[in-house]
Amino acid sequence: MKRRELAGHLIGVTKPVLWPLFFSSLARIVDQILAIVLLAVGAWGLTTIGSDLAGPSPDATAISHTAGIVFGSMVGIALIKAIMRYLEQFLGHLVAFRALELLRTDFFRKIWPQAPALQHTTKSGDLLARATKDNDRIEVFFAHMWAPAVAAIVVPVTALLWLGFAVNGTLALVIAPFVALAAYVVPFVYSGPAHRAARTMLRVRGDLTQHITDTTQGMREVLGFAYGPRRLAEMDKLSAAAGQAALANRVTSALRRTACEALRLLAVVTTAVVGVGLVRDGVLDIPALSIAITVALGVFSSARGTEDFADDLERSFAAAERMITVKERPPYVSDTGSTMPEGRIDKISFTNVSFSYPGITDTVRDLDPTTPNKDASVGKKTALTDVSLDFAGGKHTAIVGISGSGKSTLVHLLLRHFDPDTGEITINGVPTTTIAPDNLRTEVTEVSQHSHLFNNTVAENLRLANPKATDAELWEALQVAGLDQDIARTPQKLNTRVGEFGTELSGGQVQRLTIARALLTDAKVFVLDEYTSHLNSELADEVSARVKAARPDATFIEITHQPASALLADHIVVMEAGRIVEQGTPAALQQQKDSIFNHLLQRWSSNTCTNT
Repeated sequence: MKRRELAGHLIGVTKPVLWPLFFSSLARIVDQILAIVLLAVGAWGLTTIGSDLAGPSPDATAISHTAGIVFGSMVGIALIKAIMRYLEQFLGHLVAFRALELLRTDFFRKIWPQAPALQHTTKSGDLLARATKDNDRIEVFFAHMWAPAVAAIVVPVTALLWLGFAVNGTLALVIAPFVALAAYVVPFVYSGPAHRAARTMLRVRGDLTQHITDTTQGMREVLGFAYGPRRLAEMDKLSAAAGQAALANRVTSALRRTACEALRLLAVVTTAVVGVGLVRDGVLDIPALSIAITVALGVFSSARGTEDFADDLERSFAAAERMITVKERPPYVSDTGSTMPEGRIDKISFTNVSFSYPGITDTVRDLDPTTPNKDASVGKKTALTDVSLDFAGGKHTAIVGISGSGKSTLVHLLLRHFDPDTGEITINGVPTTTIAPDNLRTEVTEVSQHSHLFNNTVAENLRLANPKATDAELWEALQVAGLDQDIARTPQKLNTRVGEFGTELSGGQVQRLTIARALLTDAKVFVLDEYTSHLNSELADEVSARVKAARPDATFIEITHQPASALLADHIVVMEAGRIVEQGTPAALQQQKDSIFNHLLQRWSSNTCTNT
């Protein structure tokens, strides 16, 4: 995106809170003009007193009077200047923090309709970096850009015009080119490459954030499989890449700063050389020359304002671009539609359904400069191919297959995380594409092995499903899930905190807590995705029986890679490479000696015995 478009977007979102920037800019202008005046008064005072002292008959009274005026003026100017400086910073950051709040709110508001497909097509750590760190980097655009940019125009023009009319026009003309180069040219040299470098740097830092997030959230696995040294080595590699990506910005910043300081020095030296000539010719006196030199020094403070924010502004624009790329994407699924069919669900049908997950260029990494024009279809991954399948209402259907066979994809499509590329999914004959996703997910609930638990109490995590549930209803749900005794033994009972992602619980307890939460809904269809994978076979069978007994009219769709757990189902579907390769009742499939299900069952039994 062009910088003008990025700036327009940021202003459009934050317009209601931007008005204090006018007063912030005004305060900076006054502050920097007073800074020049402070230097000029001091220089004028010193040279005037010096000239008086060097005269044939110094007047002590006049010198004391001049010194008093100069000292008093400088004290007053310094106090007013300090107030203006405070006001500029206070108002600028007030706007910045309010603006960041609006931008972050807008970001979450825009990505909300994209969920949960967004989670399947992005890396959580990278998405987190965009919502937090990238959002914070935009602070420069509001707090450190507007006032310096305005002051960089107003202050030098005002100071040089005053110098030209009140002191000497020649010296004003001498200083002007140096100020123009330092304020309006040098800071924006190589801005295009700098923007691309900033974009690359933020992308690499996003990868680093993702790595840290994965390591932190998977600490149990990292420690359990002794992956610590490996993860640290990977993090060191990413850190080195982030440092290398930032090198271009550091080099550019150093060159700009060197050029601006060189221009400042040349301006002062040139002013002094030309001024000495004017003094020699009698056109100018020494106090006036000292004022001109201090103006040459002072105007560069405001001119440097643009150089100070130039590099940070490129990073702000790159961060804004990363956020906008995500939040402005159209949702994969429209949030409009009708309500679910009323009454009992008799049948859920997949008819000739094919689906491919979006490729990498459809995701948040489409800003990668190495693949700017890559065809999105290249990165797509086929997950289902011409699948036709019926789920009988009120029955328990188990879908079996190895990882990557397409089992979970059926769930994603049924819950409208995505819609099929071709084919149709219907509930009692009504296409799911015509049902509003929120309404659909109210009556079709998923119990996943990755269900999220917040760092709150057992009760609060359960009431996410039903805020009005009583304590008795919570205990009833826990009893069905087989977790009531575990919770009853804790000192805080329902007020026991579970930790972020349920870290204070065992894996089996986390799964049973999410089962209890699902039971508090009014769902007609329960999609159980590896929901008892952390339980032993006896407890898993017991929990499964309790759940089905608690909801006798519900439809259960179980996703599992453990064929033994499918034996309790009414119907079994075997998937392989995105296709249905076999289906039937457990008894019928077991009677077929060469059935794929029997081979999976025998392999699972053999592995279980070996592991035991």
